[in-house]
Amino acid sequence: MIGGHGLRLSYGETTVLSDITLQLQAGSLHALIGANGSGKSTLLRCLAGLHAASAGTLLGAAALTLHERRRQLAMLPQSLPQAPALSVEQLALLGADAPQRWSASKQARQRAHEALELLDLLPLKNRLCQQLSGGEYRRACLAACFAQGSPWLLLDEPCAGLDLPHCAELMAGLKAWLGVDPRRGALVVMHDLNLAAQWADRCLLLGEQSLLANDETDSVLAGDALEHAFGGALQRFRHPQADHLVLLGVSP
Repeated sequence: MIGGHGLRLSYGETTVLSDITLQLQAGSLHALIGANGSGKSTLLRCLAGLHAASAGTLLGAAALTLHERRRQLAMLPQSLPQAPALSVEQLALLGADAPQRWSASKQARQRAHEALELLDLLPLKNRLCQQLSGGEYRRACLAACFAQGSPWLLLDEPCAGLDLPHCAELMAGLKAWLGVDPRRGALVVMHDLNLAAQWADRCLLLGEQSLLANDETDSVLAGDALEHAFGGALQRFRHPQADHLVLLGVSP
């Protein structure tokens, strides 16, 4: 489990979010949505232990010490570090983090291999990260998160910079990763509401410094709180084949 009770998140004297209470259970892909500036990345960083709450209590994995927390959650930030002089496979092994006498353990290598396979990166495993496109490097960093072996993933815009086919491939890999073990869970910041509609099991909607909704995806995306959060009317209709909601902004 991961969450918090009565959280207030601030930058100096500026409050970003207040009285946030959430308790996320494993087994689901939770999409964290909201307009620009609503505090999505700040909340994600707080739950990862990277931004201290000015009030409230962290719960579950978020409340653990740094060493214990690493065993329970992995985070992919929105702004990635500069690509290292490592191969894709070496980056995944670095995420697996099980060195033994100057070489990774069998278990770490297995986790790294499975992570690369889930994200269709095995053909690129020997390529240097510095030689990857921006989208390929983002997928490689996600593979390192998979390989870490932690049951929870906190991902900030993992599909940023990806074209539609690779975006679908990444999300399918994430869902496959979740399906391997019911103890796994993911909280994913998403700007694309249609991405959330297609892939997320539940949605958390931020707006007006608060958590406006936390429910099944269809319920949140069909509710009035969504238009309130985004400050305008939205067009909503059902996908003719998949039956999930499709959302469009109103044309000017």
